Amino acid sequence: MRASTRFAALVCLLVTVVTAASAQAVVIFNNLGPFNAFSDSGRLVQGPDVNTIGDVDQAVKFTVGAGNPFDLTSATLGIYATSSPLIGTGPVAVQLAADTNGAPGAVLASTTVNVNVTGKQTITASFPGLQQLDANTSYWVIMDGQTTFDGSWNFNSVGDVGPTAGRSDGFPWNLRPQDDRMALRVEGNAVPEPASLGLLACVALLAPRRRSV
Repeated sequence: MRASTRFAALVCLLVTVVTAASAQAVVIFNNLGPFNAFSDSGRLVQGPDVNTIGDVDQAVKFTVGAGNPFDLTSATLGIYATSSPLIGTGPVAVQLAADTNGAPGAVLASTTVNVNVTGKQTITASFPGLQQLDANTSYWVIMDGQTTFDGSWNFNSVGDVGPTAGRSDGFPWNLRPQDDRMALRVEGNAVPEPASLGLLACVALLAPRRRSV
């Protein structure tokens, strides 16, 4: 292989790697304020073992913008866990659901966060990055309290209004089309389609060529 061809291939690989790296860690939706600020009030979330209402879930709808799809990596929620009269700590399932006729539909991905301290806090649910979020498509993030969790998913403090939903004890979702949305940030990795094509071009440059006879 010619030195000039090898140099061109190495430059191609470098550009491809830099392009792919710059496409990472994209904020897809965010209504948390500076330094993850959010409201002191919110909507009730309880696990089934709480002896008041019990098994109360909340959901927030968001829409992915135009462009390339994303691989979901994390969802950060602003929550509160009660401290009196009972301790409200416990596991919380954070779920990504499809949008079905404007309501939360099938669960596409789910992970559990253990809330170990009481009070106002943010929790971050990490996803393996294998669930793709398509462009121009709406999804729901669900906060599903498990066992003894007792608290709330708090509202945003930046004036964001949009679709939310709540349900209790297995009843259908109660939709709230124009509600103060609960505090949420969704992040993902942009699917590097152009970088993949560039990598194929680099491989082609590096591949040995047969001389014509």
